[in-house]
Amino acid sequence: MTLNELSQLRDSEFGRPSPRHGLNLLYWFAQDFVTFSDGLMIPKENPSTNAYGFHRFYNFDDDDDDDNDHDHVNALLPKQKLPYYDVGNLNAPGAEKLPSYVRKNYNHRVPKSNMDRIMVRLNGNFLERVYITQHVNKKCFGHTYRISQGLLMNIKNMSLEEFLKKMQPPQIQYQNQSYLQAGYSQSAYVQTEPSNDSWCVIL
Repeated sequence: MTLNELSQLRDSEFGRPSPRHGLNLLYWFAQDFVTFSDGLMIPKENPSTNAYGFHRFYNFDDDDDDDNDHDHVNALLPKQKLPYYDVGNLNAPGAEKLPSYVRKNYNHRVPKSNMDRIMVRLNGNFLERVYITQHVNKKCFGHTYRISQGLLMNIKNMSLEEFLKKMQPPQIQYQNQSYLQAGYSQSAYVQTEPSNDSWCVIL
């Protein structure tokens, strides 16, 4: 499924609830890591250099002579000859270059604070596809979606505060607005846990 609208991203529950870092990671990616030119997504640095903690994601058993159905079943992302890379592991070498607002809630004793990932398909010097997913354990991912270029451009044109506010569930947005109209400060909110559906791949 491709997410084209902010409301679709919000409803996917990617990066929520706190201390998950996916929304901040996605904002950094759209705001600072990619530029858009003539319909192309150009990365600030090539993911193959392991900048910002990017590393190769082996989506499938890449064997040119073996195109069996099990490769398609086991692939998390569409099977292509182009390489995939993922970013978001705050333990990865280079991840210290991510901005502090992405890393601020990380606690190695809290797995949910390091479960979100962005995956990209690299075609030469530009990004051909962008996906979001959540890392459940070494081999399992869940709630994987493609992010459209239009949605990334929309995020790029927003402030972080505005983006995070729009990612709050509608009932929370309404509740917070009611509190503000009543003269209260912005309230904290509690979000429901995402479902445990996952997709395991052979790495």
